[in-house]
Amino acid sequence: MPTENLVKIFEENITEDTIDIRVEELTDDDVGEMVQWLDKTGRDWTALHEVDLGNNKITKVANVTKLLKKAVNVRDVDLRENGFGKDKMEIYNFQDTMQIMTNVVELSLNGCQLWDYGAEVICENAATMKTLRKLHLVDNFLSAAAGPHVAKLVKKNTKLQELYLDYNKLHDAGCSDICKALMSNTNLMRIGLGDNGISDDGCLALRDLWKSNKSGVKIMDLSVNDIQPKGCQYLSEGLAHNTTLLSVDLGANREMCDNGAIALTRFLTTNKTLRKLDLTNINMTNASFQDVYDSMSANRTLTDLMMLLNEGLDMENKEKIARIFVANRELREDQLLASPKQETQVPETLASLLKKYFLHVFVAVAAAFAVYYNSI
Repeated sequence: MPTENLVKIFEENITEDTIDIRVEELTDDDVGEMVQWLDKTGRDWTALHEVDLGNNKITKVANVTKLLKKAVNVRDVDLRENGFGKDKMEIYNFQDTMQIMTNVVELSLNGCQLWDYGAEVICENAATMKTLRKLHLVDNFLSAAAGPHVAKLVKKNTKLQELYLDYNKLHDAGCSDICKALMSNTNLMRIGLGDNGISDDGCLALRDLWKSNKSGVKIMDLSVNDIQPKGCQYLSEGLAHNTTLLSVDLGANREMCDNGAIALTRFLTTNKTLRKLDLTNINMTNASFQDVYDSMSANRTLTDLMMLLNEGLDMENKEKIARIFVANRELREDQLLASPKQETQVPETLASLLKKYFLHVFVAVAAAFAVYYNSI
């Protein structure tokens, strides 16, 4: 039987369609008690759509599996910051858990200590989840050896739309594997590769991906990596030919410095699709301002630029750059207002046709009545 304190937690954090019990130090046995308590209270398991058990002390997956077997309509599962990844056997047991997630749209396994062997298991099973749209694998000690497993997932699951891999150590080799896979996936729209030790060789793979325009990625996070000026040159070459990306985050790549900022922003003279660029805290100074300003002045489509924490760049110069993007936003708003609205074409029903041609119908009926009246 669950303790009074445990029952109170259940009552306060479980609604008709949601289990939201985070940071409560739930153990494996507590999850088992919760399943029994829900059965005894007459829970309609089919009404549950969200299960959030993040930041607890779950080290075994057996009771989580029991829970999800009953909650067959769950769409959102969050198990972040639990410890079952420490045990290889539990990772393999989690295969059974994933196979019953037949309706899950979003799965978060951030901070579960999956390591590379866990990545192999998770990616292999996620590749066959037909409803999965968002997968979070942030901060799981993944190395370059996990790259091929992630690449297989990206190639096979073409329904996946968002993939978060930040705060791992995929390095250049892992980045390269993923970039090659992205060329065969046009549905993945957002990917997080922040803080993965990506340097110039990884940027070379990104250049080839961006130049190909074969990927569907629109938002990419490359912040807190090891990108240097040479890598910036590669990225700029890719962005100069890219027509798919809308947002790129390169913040806190502190080795970029002035030469990197100059090399990177050259793409702005030709790119006409990117809307947002984050260059926060890249060690840019006044020495590169004029070159960067000239490149930015030639661009009319970038509407958001983040340049915070570049302490070597005077506020006056930051304001000059900001004015460019304010003008771009105003220009875009004017273009949107000036463009004619596209009306959705729908099949016309008999009622809509009568309404459309009411005057014509009325005149025709009136004329017919007049002819009939004069004939009698």
